[in-house]
Amino acid sequence: MLHNKEIAVLLFHRVSDVSDPLWPSMPLKTFEHLIKKLNQKVSILSFSEFKQLKVYPVKPVILLSFDDGYSDFYYNVMPLFKQLNIKANHNICPGLIDLSAPPWTQILSLYLSYKTSD
Repeated sequence: MLHNKEIAVLLFHRVSDVSDPLWPSMPLKTFEHLIKKLNQKVSILSFSEFKQLKVYPVKPVILLSFDDGYSDFYYNVMPLFKQLNIKANHNICPGLIDLSAPPWTQILSLYLSYKTSD
């Protein structure tokens, strides 16, 4: 809440046309349509812009956040955001970079999707 007005935070993980049935991603066209619609109807702010906000804008405020540092953010989201001049929060797991290891959710996904013969 800011000045008794709500702030929405939309959290995304993956934006890709390649999907895993256990960890589905949002298709590119769906994401692009959603972001373009939001860009018309709301004020999309970065977390740092929100922290500096003194007066609530005329349009509702939305913050965008992406978890886990998937590469599809760089390849699929950033070109659209550059085109529309949109900023977002991108949460990266530095421990995974240091260890050169995938997130535990990806390990679980591989384990669950692995088919063994009886």
